[in-house]
Amino acid sequence: MFDFIRSHQRLMQFILLILIVPSFVFFGLQGYDRVSQGRQGIAKVGGQSITQGELDEAQREQVARMRQTYGAAVEASMFDTPEARAQTLDGLIGQRVLMQQAHKESLAASDRQLQESIMAIPALQDNGRFSQDRYQALLAQQGMSPVVFEQRLREDLSMQQLNAAIENSVIVPQRVVDRFSAIVGQRREVRPLVLKVADYAAQVKLAPDAIQKAYDSHPDEYMKPETAKVEYVVLSADALARQVTVPDSDARAFYDKNSKRYEIAEERRASHILVAVAKEASDADKAKAKAKAEDLLKKVRAAPPATVAAEFAKLARQSSDDPGSAANGGDLDYLGKGATVPPFEAALFSLKEGQISDLVQTDFGYHIIELTGIKPAQVKAFEAVKGEIVADIGKQLAQKKYADAAEAFANGVYEQGDALAPTAQKFGLPVQTADAVARQPAPGADTASPLTNPKLLAAIFSPDSLKNRHNTEAIETTPGTLVAARLLEDRPATRRPIAEVSDAIKGQLIDVEARRLAADAGKSMLAQWRSGDVKGDAKADLKAFGPATTVSRIESGSVPRDAVTEILRTDVAKLPAYAGLVLPSGDYAIYQIASLSNAPTLDGAKRTQLTQSIGKQLGAIEFGAYLADLRRRSKVQVSAPYAELIDKKDGAAVKTAS
Repeated sequence: MFDFIRSHQRLMQFILLILIVPSFVFFGLQGYDRVSQGRQGIAKVGGQSITQGELDEAQREQVARMRQTYGAAVEASMFDTPEARAQTLDGLIGQRVLMQQAHKESLAASDRQLQESIMAIPALQDNGRFSQDRYQALLAQQGMSPVVFEQRLREDLSMQQLNAAIENSVIVPQRVVDRFSAIVGQRREVRPLVLKVADYAAQVKLAPDAIQKAYDSHPDEYMKPETAKVEYVVLSADALARQVTVPDSDARAFYDKNSKRYEIAEERRASHILVAVAKEASDADKAKAKAKAEDLLKKVRAAPPATVAAEFAKLARQSSDDPGSAANGGDLDYLGKGATVPPFEAALFSLKEGQISDLVQTDFGYHIIELTGIKPAQVKAFEAVKGEIVADIGKQLAQKKYADAAEAFANGVYEQGDALAPTAQKFGLPVQTADAVARQPAPGADTASPLTNPKLLAAIFSPDSLKNRHNTEAIETTPGTLVAARLLEDRPATRRPIAEVSDAIKGQLIDVEARRLAADAGKSMLAQWRSGDVKGDAKADLKAFGPATTVSRIESGSVPRDAVTEILRTDVAKLPAYAGLVLPSGDYAIYQIASLSNAPTLDGAKRTQLTQSIGKQLGAIEFGAYLADLRRRSKVQVSAPYAELIDKKDGAAVKTAS
């Protein structure tokens, strides 16, 4: 049932709306607050501007997330539409409204919450443990400093507190739980009968002139698309990088100048015993926790020197309140500076190997720390990083070369508009040729090819290109890639001869008629069985129903979801009942509903789990209503053309910024 709830949230929200009729609308949120880029304000929220630069960054990050999930085939152009950009801006407005409200209510994340959140991020873990190296590498990839990242995360956590305050306030009536359980858990036993289109195809008799009539009445349907033969030149940083050679002396000089970059900071391996106590706990609770920690420290120090480590590990397993390390005898593995809260770090880096600290107090409680190993700071050898340095220098040189070459490339293909070869030779680039380039790429075309880029195709098939065979302008097909093309040969769209398409037309006509015959036969049988006046073939077909299967809103088995929906909406006041529909394949399916059974009674644990699941859904609805109300009360101004698009989406008034 709970998997059903997670995968059918829209249906669940619809059912909940019927049961308790709240007037709520849910809107989503996107992203963190963006570092301001650009000066042009395209929206204002409570006097704070959202700039064009922030929107552009949010768009780029959205494309990057989609490519990370679905691969490089995701085109940036999919998100470069007025509607997509308005949707992203709408998310930024909602996030800004929430952030301002969180500040107004003095909601903030503590250092402890921040650290726990960072250490729980899977991408920053190595074998289940937080990795400082991964943390620094990931930030470097994003071009972000720890200060900026942590500030963004603090803002996000403060907004989550606002979110949680709304969502956790939901009270779920038990009658809603009972009714929802009854609706979702009801099961119906059905027997299927499928009238297949293929079985009716043999019955179709086409008129002698049917194919000719279909061909004549659809002149635009049987066309060979317009295609072209083109030549093109690609200027990219990657192509220029292959022309760059980095001497060993330059790599060595870079290494010597940036040696700090290749330092591996000192790391220390620590074990600890934690006696947890909240920062906001009472003085009595803090005193109790401190007394317990002092007692554990005495036990550790009372152990003979040879057995201190074993005694420490034993006490950590028995008494530490840190579930992540207690099972491992308190071991935290190697830690670099910045990986822990300041009091813990200061104590750890003041110890000698094998030494036990005094009590160390942090926001987590009281720690006893044992230093079990030291990895001294060191510098990676030149040979170990030479490849990385050469690649970095080459990339930088290529980027500079590309930046310098881009304008000259664009000017060259324009000024020598009748040929690409001179510009290609100037930059050491090949002139490539492609045939059968279509104005609209065929489904499944290689999206990595520049010749599927909509802007480049529009330029290739522009009136000037078709008439004069001039070079197209240099068009940026992806960031860091310019392409210019020239049309060599144009093949206009032509109608295929009837002999070439007659078999396809015949198949289409037979399929349409076979679908109609199957549907007519199915509807006739269904009407007879529902009325009880069964005659002829319908009476015989009653015996043709397949084996019984059980369906519900949770389980559909081999029954298509569309059919399950029809089965569950069918009146079962009198059994057997019958449901029928045309399947996506065109086959007509009839289901005899033989019996039904009510949902099983929920035990205590399942009732609690279902109540929590419904509560989360209702909480999300209530939070959406709260956010919508905040937006209505906030002074939101949006510049054209986004204002109209956002108005259409939300139905909420936004003022157009002057």
